Amino acid sequence: MRTVQERLTPGQPAKPFDEPIHVTQERWGSVPRVYIEALKDLAISPDEQRSQHTAQPCDRVISIDAGHAPFLTKPNEVADALKSL
Repeated sequence: MRTVQERLTPGQPAKPFDEPIHVTQERWGSVPRVYIEALKDLAISPDEQRSQHTAQPCDRVISIDAGHAPFLTKPNEVADALKSL
């Protein structure tokens, strides 16, 4: 079995950042939103995360004391957060 480090790639596809999406309040706005914020994220700062989930208000924000990939470093906390929903 390969480790996480062996699966990492040097970059991320850029197309999702360039491809416009179109949403409506009727469809997108009807989906309940929950945001899991990573308090020690160095890729997307906590301030930037807050601006993101404030711009698209969430029903709930769950904070985890972790870096950019809490699903790898704090899987039990992520699982507990998801189960709490």
